Parts: sequence; structure tokens; C-alpha cells
Amino acid sequence: MTPVFPLVVAILGGIAGAVSIRFVRRRGVPDGDAVAIESPVLERYRRWIMGGVVVGSITALLGILLVTGLGLGLVLAPMVFAVVVLTTSALAVATIRPRQGARRQAPLATRTLRSTAGTTDLTVALTTVVVTVVVLVTGTLAGSPDDLGRQGRALTVFCDMDDGLHVISSSPWPGSWYSLPLLIVLAICTLIGLGALILATKRPVLPDLEADASFRRIAGHTVTCTLTFTAAVTGAPIAFRMLSAYPDCAGTPTFLWAIATAGGLLVCSAVYAVGQVGAALAGRAPEAR
Repeated sequence: MTPVFPLVVAILGGIAGAVSIRFVRRRGVPDGDAVAIESPVLERYRRWIMGGVVVGSITALLGILLVTGLGLGLVLAPMVFAVVVLTTSALAVATIRPRQGARRQAPLATRTLRSTAGTTDLTVALTTVVVTVVVLVTGTLAGSPDDLGRQGRALTVFCDMDDGLHVISSSPWPGSWYSLPLLIVLAICTLIGLGALILATKRPVLPDLEADASFRRIAGHTVTCTLTFTAAVTGAPIAFRMLSAYPDCAGTPTFLWAIATAGGLLVCSAVYAVGQVGAALAGRAPEAR
């Protein structure tokens, strides 16, 4: 594989990082920079999420230690972590109810998934998931069995050398051995995330409209950032592995350029998600729209 591909990915990632950091410093979180309204409901949600982060980290670590299969536990760790955090978010939203007897006000604006998650965050999250799926499917289609017959752990290509045509096999390759479990868990993550957003959008309105809007923004922000970062840190290393594992003698097929672009986009998404989390920790929350 020609060295230009890692260089392209590194340059794209560096540009993305600089742009994201500059954007966050100037404007805070995209879609607004309102300070979150503190409320018991919001504090309760944060405690749930912190618990989900702890449980998710322990679960992912146990998966790394206990799941055998040539690094499969390590590859699945970010997704397992995300499943726990997103499930915790959905449960936290579903179990929050207005106090009995409290007078509630009806919000004038119609609540939608876009208003809960923010147009930018929702678009970035879904785009990151799609790009990761493309990377995983590409690895699956290009993969072949290794010397022990394990499907999708090798890449077999034909190389035209001075002494004739040779068959070259490169392993490990991120084919179906890794990509199929990842695709399944990624689908689960996406469905849980969408479910959490729907719950946050459709749940009963809290008596305090400002607290309600703040809680809904934080819930949507948590879901989209978790989904974006998880998909990005899963897909980007796989894209890098595909670039480095492809034999130099086989030339430069078109799909490698697509994988290089996808790797750069996933680095952008990861940096974006980190920037959003950093801005949120600094006391900013995206404005509901």
C-alpha cells in the first residue's frame, strides 16, 4: 500500500481537529450556547449517565478479557460500552415523570427529533454511522478465508511480478470475522439511540418549561455524542488497518481512496464529538430548536 493513504488520513484528521476546536472555542456547542438550567430532573439524569459510563466501562473491560476470537473482544469494546450508556439514557428518560399535582404548561413549539438532538448533532451522528457501515461492508466484500479457513480474516490479491503472476494473502484483514459482529452491535446501538431520542421527544412535559427544554437538550446531546464517537472510534481504526494491510504489489484500487476518505471523515467525527463533550462539560448546552 502506498504511504500516501495514511498521510491523507492524518492531514484530514488534523484539519478537522483544528477546525472543530476553533469552532467550539468561538461558539461553544453548535446550535446554540445556552447554559443548561439546573434541576433535580437533570441532576438525576446525569447520575444515571455516570452510572451507565461506569457499568459500560466495566462491561467493555470484561468483554476484552473474556471474549476470545483473535481480538474480537477488543474490537467490540467501544460498541459494548455504547450499548450500556445508550440503554441507560433511554431508561433514565423513560422513568422521569412530572410530579403528581404539579401544574404543567404546554410548549408552543412542536417537539421533533431534530429539536431534541439538534440538526447538526443528529446529522453528524447518522453520517458517522453510515460511513462506518460502508467501511465494514467494504472490508467484508474484499475479505477471504485465512490459512486456517476462518472467513474474512485475510485479503487475497493477484500481484504481477517480474517472474509472473503471484497470489498474495495479507492477514489479519478486517473482513466478516470482525465486521459482521460489529455491524450487528452497531445496528443495536443505533436503534437504542433512536429509541432514546424518541422517548426524550415524546415524554410528558415537565412543569418548568426551561428545565424541560434543558433536560431534553442534554438527553439528545448525550445520545448523539455517544453514537458519533463510538461509531467513529470503531470505524477509523478499521479503515487504517485496511489501508496498511493492502499489499503494495497489487496497485492502488479505487476503493482504497474511498477508505482513506472514510477514515478521514471518521477522524473528523471523533474530534467533533470530543469537542461537543468538552463544551458541555464547560457548562454549555445546545439550544433547543
